[in-house]
Amino acid sequence: MESYLFPLLLMDTNVQASLPHSVLVDGFTIYKMKLSEYAQVFDRLQKLPHLIAELDIDGSDSAKLLAQLPKIVSTALPEVIQILAVATRTSVEEIDENMSPKVAIKCLRAMLEINDFLGVWEEISATLPKNQKAKKE
Repeated sequence: MESYLFPLLLMDTNVQASLPHSVLVDGFTIYKMKLSEYAQVFDRLQKLPHLIAELDIDGSDSAKLLAQLPKIVSTALPEVIQILAVATRTSVEEIDENMSPKVAIKCLRAMLEINDFLGVWEEISATLPKNQKAKKE
């Protein structure tokens, strides 16, 4: 590949926006996830106890979602640790031994924001047939 093509890619804002990036949260790096990592997180979310359904999480309101994170963390800690391990690309043992609950909440919030989970949820919702949307509401 010719080296002059790379600067041209950087000029395209769509390509630039999709380049991987990360954010540091209290010593833990939260990464913009690859598609395979989204799949791992969604798989873990499905494994959470029925708590998620009982919480009636509204994906359109991040404040409500963030307010419920402590309850999710305390009830489903093993799955949350797995999610954090994916988000930080760190071992489960490292997360379990070195991350405080406060930092875990901050990291989960950063993971939601840096990976635009609410935007992804909106896109998923937009693709559902109208009768399935009504069932969810």
